[in-house]
Amino acid sequence: MREILYSRTAQRALTRMPRNRAERIRDQVRAYAADPVSQAGNVTSLKGRVGLVRLRVGNWRVIMRDGTVLHILNIADRGSVYRGAIEMKDKVTIPKAEYDRLCALEEELSDIQAALAVEARIVRGEEDLIPASVVDRLIDGEPPLRVWREFRNLTQAALGRASDVNRVLIVEIEAGRSSGSVHTLRKLADALGVAVDDLLPASSGRSG
Repeated sequence: MREILYSRTAQRALTRMPRNRAERIRDQVRAYAADPVSQAGNVTSLKGRVGLVRLRVGNWRVIMRDGTVLHILNIADRGSVYRGAIEMKDKVTIPKAEYDRLCALEEELSDIQAALAVEARIVRGEEDLIPASVVDRLIDGEPPLRVWREFRNLTQAALGRASDVNRVLIVEIEAGRSSGSVHTLRKLADALGVAVDDLLPASSGRSG
């Protein structure tokens, strides 16, 4: 199976949705990485953009840069494009088939723009690419502080020094015995280069 890397945008989308939905999307991404033919009915190449493809998973769409390494750039609810498409000041009556065609074009343009914006942030160093193994741990409910700390190759003591947070408190947060104050989480997040809500346990950061 090819290596899979998630943009921070895609990682946040996955880890902030209900776990069963995130697992379903992850599993189909894995299936595509292992054997693209297995997902042929769910994958579309985005017009005029070599290497950019869209994988449909139910009502969700996964925008990927397909190459030797599979980059997952964006994950979005399909309905968001359709809701935007009907917000018009001047309304006209057109056949449903034409409406669906226009919505599909709007969706494709939205996906291309979102993917290119993520890639631009990556090039500028404003956004990380995260290994699938890290995203898997977050989806599976491991303590986010531990996952991000280990991804940054920091010991608890080193993170304590970098964040000015007592190592004992870091141990307590990782063990789930303390949630930490907003001030503490902000210092830890800054030291790890993530957002505060990236450090919240899955049960706190997800809705059903």
